[in-house]
Amino acid sequence: MKKYEPHTAPKLLKLKREFTNKRLEDISQDPDERITELESVQVQMDNIDIVSKITDRDLMIHIMNCLPEQYDPIIDTILLESQTCYILPQVHSCEHYYQFS
Repeated sequence: MKKYEPHTAPKLLKLKREFTNKRLEDISQDPDERITELESVQVQMDNIDIVSKITDRDLMIHIMNCLPEQYDPIIDTILLESQTCYILPQVHSCEHYYQFS
């Protein structure tokens, strides 16, 4: 992030839109690159003085929700394990909101 970048509500809205719209479009894209981009936006949002932090859990849910459907078996496994092993605490309680399959 640039040192003199604005820390205002419009900047936050722009970053939130960028965060929401970043998704892995197809299976051939490298997920690590997209995750790194999302983490960068998360840090920029966290640096704005307005209370609107993206938690690591929010980031994880967003990433899982924005993967192509080819990742559904992996997501299902993660969600199943989170219910039994608490890998992703409380993510399974948000399934109805985020429309996990």
